[in-house]
Amino acid sequence: MTSLALAMLFAGGCTPDQGINKLEPKLTFSPLELNFGDVVVDYPATATLEIINTGRVPLNVSNVYLGESVGDVFVFDNEEMRITEDERQELVVTFTPSTFLDYADALILESNDPDLPLAYIPITGTGVDAPTPDIAVDPITLDFGEVAPLSVATLWFTIVNEGDGELHITETNQDGSGNFQVVTDPEGATVAPLGADVQTIVVIYTPQALEGDSGTFTITSDDPDEPEIVVHFLGNGGGDFEYPVAVINGPAEAAPLDYLTLDGSDSYDPQGFAITQYEWTLSDVPSGSASELSSDLSDNTSFFLDIAGHYEVQLKVTNEIGLSSAPQKYQVDAIPDDRVHVELLWDTPNTDLDLHMYSSPGVGFFNIPDDCNWCNPNPNWGANLESADNPLLALDDISGFGPENININEPANGEYPVRVHFFEDNGGGATTATVRFYIDGILGDSYSRVLQRNEVWDVATVRWPDGLVVEENADPYEAPRRGCSQDAR
Repeated sequence: MTSLALAMLFAGGCTPDQGINKLEPKLTFSPLELNFGDVVVDYPATATLEIINTGRVPLNVSNVYLGESVGDVFVFDNEEMRITEDERQELVVTFTPSTFLDYADALILESNDPDLPLAYIPITGTGVDAPTPDIAVDPITLDFGEVAPLSVATLWFTIVNEGDGELHITETNQDGSGNFQVVTDPEGATVAPLGADVQTIVVIYTPQALEGDSGTFTITSDDPDEPEIVVHFLGNGGGDFEYPVAVINGPAEAAPLDYLTLDGSDSYDPQGFAITQYEWTLSDVPSGSASELSSDLSDNTSFFLDIAGHYEVQLKVTNEIGLSSAPQKYQVDAIPDDRVHVELLWDTPNTDLDLHMYSSPGVGFFNIPDDCNWCNPNPNWGANLESADNPLLALDDISGFGPENININEPANGEYPVRVHFFEDNGGGATTATVRFYIDGILGDSYSRVLQRNEVWDVATVRWPDGLVVEENADPYEAPRRGCSQDAR
């Protein structure tokens, strides 16, 4: 082809009537409006606006503002953002009605979208009346006065709910000197309204020297206008120096049968003194747990999550000149990650109870492979032993109290009867067995029964995929067999 022909070809390839695909940003958002509905006066409610760039170049949201700007009723968390192509960001809007009115406004987004330079998102909400809590703490300062070193002094303060709705204390945190010990921590407490309940918080002061100590105790609750209250501690005139700070690093999530390691080596002293002592305490475990710390004096510790539930560990550190930190809390909830998780506990030592699960109703006791138990701990109910619908007896306790558990990661559709066998009492007599059923990580049902040696308790049947646990209510009966072999009778 000649150069002239090529020139004519390119010249004819684009005419003024043909469009050119421009690279532009495109603003899209969801939902199209934010309707908070009814919200209790003085209580904040949040909603999220998702902002999406469906264009082919970055979207710049240069300004975000309200059309009416009605006080602080509607607030949001950022005023500008840059969103690359096919990406999205979230804008959180908080609605806190100050009185009993209908509120309406518009959220306005300014951007470089040529087709939508101003986007309007309507916002509505209504302030309504409802019972609300009102926390009252007395006194707000505990001054222990002069206390001799190594002596013990005790004071207390009270928490009362003067409102007409229940008060929930969601969190507490202690700072300052570790010579103050909060004996009755109210974290997690529910306080009845109208002064009907008085929470008494006992604090012990044990000074190590005469230099003086100070500290604070912060209480976080759902009081709408006073979500945090700080109680001050003073001893021997208080102290004008800074105290060591305990720091715990550990996983944010966990499941039963995990072995957790906590690291306190990032603890520090603001004055630069060396941390010379670590004191770990396992301060809370679920009912029935026998978990213990591996170490209580080094800069790290470990513990076994033997059952599902809430665990709390505290760490207090001391520096080289003898100043101690306030205790730092580490809290974790052991949530089963198997879809079916069954736990067995009992209340006597030196006894052996066994957990059984059948593949279907009508299965015989110790019938292999359809009875999952101590002598058949991982039967093949699925395609192979690696199948997610096979059960697993993950813990088998023979020394008393339990726990034992059987789990199925992804159960096949069907019914799974659960049984308890009181295998051996070793002279200890009757015991009370408790079986807990967790479905998709949530405790759904818990049953208890007093058993004698060699009795079998037909506890309940798990129905899948319904996720139902159906109690069986039959009286315990003598075990027809005591093992998987034919001669175990």
